[in-house]
Amino acid sequence: VEAKCLSAATHIEIYLTKAVPKEYEFQVKQHFAVNPDLRKMHLVFYNPLLKSADFFIIEYSRADVQADVEAMVEHQKMMLGEVDRIVAEMTAL
Repeated sequence: VEAKCLSAATHIEIYLTKAVPKEYEFQVKQHFAVNPDLRKMHLVFYNPLLKSADFFIIEYSRADVQADVEAMVEHQKMMLGEVDRIVAEMTAL
């Protein structure tokens, strides 16, 4: 579960479109990237200013994002390998 308490305007937009803004897509996919056993992820939205639609959930399954998650994991492995190389280079005696 990841919870978001966003502005009323953003909350209403997500409620109406049932689509997560681009700036949060990475966060959704990262849950699956770091936990290979995760099958479902729930993105919870809450805004106490909105009485009739103050709380709702968008559910993602691994199948929804699997291709992107695989690409993310490969990219992250490559980046971490590069970090390891740089650290080894900088700490070599």
